[in-house]
Amino acid sequence: MKVTKAGEAIIQFSEGNLMIRIGGAVALARASGRWPGEARLPGAFLLANAKALPKNDPVPIRVEAERFHLAGISIKCVWQRSGAGKTVIPIGATVEMILRIARESSREEIEASGVAKVVDAALEEAEDLIARAAEILARLGVPEEEVRRLVIGLAPGMSGKA
Repeated sequence: MKVTKAGEAIIQFSEGNLMIRIGGAVALARASGRWPGEARLPGAFLLANAKALPKNDPVPIRVEAERFHLAGISIKCVWQRSGAGKTVIPIGATVEMILRIARESSREEIEASGVAKVVDAALEEAEDLIARAAEILARLGVPEEEVRRLVIGLAPGMSGKA
C-alpha cells in the first residue's frame, strides 16, 4: 500500500489480539493487556514504522493524553469507543463503490473509521469527472444538472456537490 493513500489506521484490542485496520486491510497480532476502545491515527505513521519495528519483545503500545505510543515514539491520535469505526472500504475500491459506501454511512461513522480522506478524494474525483463530462456534453445542449442527475443515479453515494 502506498503511504500517501493509507488514510487513517484504527487500532483495537479484542480477545487477545491487537487488530490494526488500514486502507481496507486488517492485521492481527497476539497481545495482552487492557484496551477498552479504539485509537485512530495516521496510517502513514504505522506503515513507516513497520519497516523498523522496535527491538522490544513484546512491543509496548499505549494511548495516553491523546497520543499513541509505540515503544519510544508517539503521535497524536483520537481515542473513541470500540466499534465506532465500522465503515470499511475494500482495497482497490472504485470511485463508484466508495461513493455508495459513503452514502450508507454518516459523516461521523466515516471519520471514526479513518476513511474520510479516501471518501473526500472520491467525491473530489467524481466532481472533476462530472465537470469534464458536462463541458463535453454542453456542445450537445446537455446542461451540467442533467449530467449530475445521471451520475447521482449511477453512483448513489453522491448527493450533490462535495
